[in-house]
Amino acid sequence: MKLFLRILRRIKPYWAYLSGSMICMVFYALFSSVSLWMAIPFIKTIFYPQKTTLERIEQEERVDKTPGNPYFLNNIKMRLREKTDSLISGPTGRDTLRRVCLILFLAILFKNLFGYGQGYLMAHVEEGVSKDLRDSIYEHFQRLPLGYFNKERAGVLISRVTNDVGVLNRSLRVIFTNLSRDPLLILFYTAIIVVLSWKLTLLAFTVMP
Repeated sequence: MKLFLRILRRIKPYWAYLSGSMICMVFYALFSSVSLWMAIPFIKTIFYPQKTTLERIEQEERVDKTPGNPYFLNNIKMRLREKTDSLISGPTGRDTLRRVCLILFLAILFKNLFGYGQGYLMAHVEEGVSKDLRDSIYEHFQRLPLGYFNKERAGVLISRVTNDVGVLNRSLRVIFTNLSRDPLLILFYTAIIVVLSWKLTLLAFTVMP
């Protein structure tokens, strides 16, 4: 715990970059969810071009009103579908498909842009902390007596400056990138599949190892 607090103190000068990275991470997860959600009307428009959007919604409403479906999930699902339909519906199936492709393209584009921004800002934090640590180690070495360098091997000292700091750099990436982004993606994706079908979601979590 003390080591983690010391690392946080090293990150303090780079809180602006870290905050920007976290914001980009949230938008990355959000647009990833949007691209997943838009894949549904994309597939339906391709495989059911003869049906109008209104007919598909009416058919889905009849399915959703089966006994056992929670009302609030149905309400959320229908509201999302109404908003989606207002964005993608066109006079013809080709126009609808064109709009779906455009929105899907923009969602993937913004997802990648925010993913790049998150990595770019996080790289500032990682490299800045690594530089500060190496500077601190170098200054500490300058204050040590000459007898210390006679006892320690040069390879060990170089390893502390290069390899150990590199390990800490990778640890920062894991803590603030993987351990933060992946739970957000799981949360957004789980919300989508729960809205689509809570029974299948429950079944998926039941068989999950």
